[in-house]
Amino acid sequence: MLKFNQAGSRRWTHFHSALQLAVQRSARKWTFDDFAECFPLYVQEDKNSATATFTSISDYIEGQTINDLDKLFNDYNVQENIDILHKIVTDAKERKAKGETRKDAWREDLDPHVAVCAKTGPILEKEIQRLKQQLAESEELNRQLQAELEETTRQTDEINAQAHQLVDHLDHACEEWEKLPLEEIEAWTVQMAESLKPSAQFLPWHRYYIFLQETALREECGYRGPIPYWNWSLDADSKKPLTQSPVFDSKTGFGGDGVPGTYTIPPDPLHLGAIDIYAYGKGCVQSGPFKDYSLTIGPGKLFTSHCLVRNINETYRSYLTSSAIHNLMQQPNYSSFRSELEGIPSTTDRRVHDAGHLVVGGDMGNPYSSPTGTSIPLPFAHVLTLLTPDELDSIPTLSVFQSQSRPL
Repeated sequence: MLKFNQAGSRRWTHFHSALQLAVQRSARKWTFDDFAECFPLYVQEDKNSATATFTSISDYIEGQTINDLDKLFNDYNVQENIDILHKIVTDAKERKAKGETRKDAWREDLDPHVAVCAKTGPILEKEIQRLKQQLAESEELNRQLQAELEETTRQTDEINAQAHQLVDHLDHACEEWEKLPLEEIEAWTVQMAESLKPSAQFLPWHRYYIFLQETALREECGYRGPIPYWNWSLDADSKKPLTQSPVFDSKTGFGGDGVPGTYTIPPDPLHLGAIDIYAYGKGCVQSGPFKDYSLTIGPGKLFTSHCLVRNINETYRSYLTSSAIHNLMQQPNYSSFRSELEGIPSTTDRRVHDAGHLVVGGDMGNPYSSPTGTSIPLPFAHVLTLLTPDELDSIPTLSVFQSQSRPL
């Protein structure tokens, strides 16, 4: 049976039956006698095999013809078109039998094109009306969208103008800031340090601090590299002294430990400095790129011009081990995570943050001068690597970042 012999109208059934017969006759037009005339020796020696070969060839010719016709019929929708024609003729004959005299009623000279037009014309008229209505609705929607776009553009321009105005105010503030005496800037630094801890804005403040420092490095200094951080756990877990950490290498790091006897803690008669004599109890850094570096804040809150002081303290390395970090990362929410990270006064003992300051000691161990310490980006940046997306998602709204200063 032909592959294209599918259920359809009576006209299609007659058509493909006749076509099937034509295909069979075409495939068998070359008889076995013709085959024997072409291959006489083969037929004489093995007639049965020759017959089978002839049959296979004939079947192949018939199958190939069927496949070609099947593809042709599918490409041109032959069955569908024949069924449509059959329906038109059948309907026309039924109208004639009812005595109707319409253009699509059957007659011997019926033009299928006229009959199709008579049948489909009303349908197309309805479709035209539907499309006109849809077009009108689309035009109205376009007018609404255009109005909304114009309003959005107006609001955007207004917001942009306000943003430019704010930037101008900020630029003016920066210009005025640069005119301030150094003493006032240092006083502000102390004030911010006083207002920052302890509060929920502790981590956002450090994050913003690193962002500002990175921006300055890239925009003002032309730096194009990554921002490094000090993974304290690698050194805290090591058996080597902290002074042998690559961070404190004199050639490739931030210089070594302070040299005893090279720094004297200044007097503080008014007791304003809150000086940690243990943090400043060693001396100046006299190796590495910052051996001649000068600071103006410290010790404590005092404003004194002095060298970069460092006092590496092994006492606090246990708070920076991988085990301590693991305990920190197990905290169930941001509040407990922050407290466990900060340490005193959020906890009764040292933790990662304050131990990170005190293990370096000196100006790094002083909360007021540590932002000016040359190694501060390394531990600050590592603190931020611990602030995972889960912790960020659990940070409370800015309204609860309470402190004496405005929330960041």
